[in-house]
Amino acid sequence: MVKPTSTFNFLGTVLLGVPLWITVLVPMALVTQLMKPKQSIDSDSTTSTTAPLELSTETYPEPNTTAREKRTYDIILLGATGFTGQLAVEYLTKQYGVDGPVKWAIAGRNSAKLDKVK
Repeated sequence: MVKPTSTFNFLGTVLLGVPLWITVLVPMALVTQLMKPKQSIDSDSTTSTTAPLELSTETYPEPNTTAREKRTYDIILLGATGFTGQLAVEYLTKQYGVDGPVKWAIAGRNSAKLDKVK
């Protein structure tokens, strides 16, 4: 529940805070922005101090993945012992069941906690 503001606090904000903000802070922000050095948008190469970017020609190896048909599980849920992991386990159980069309497994750091999730 929000505590109502007292009349004194409200009047202090309206009579002191707003005028201070309008007369001091806003003009200071404007002066600061006007005094900043302007940055040129021109792409003049004589003033540039950085070298132009080059495109990478590196080649990467193909990922070492197993074909979908040869995989033991369709989904492996890592972190099944945490709060969110337990919610995901409940969802997978309701959606696909234990011996359903989707083969899934759970994984975690603590085997005792994994046994509780099962």
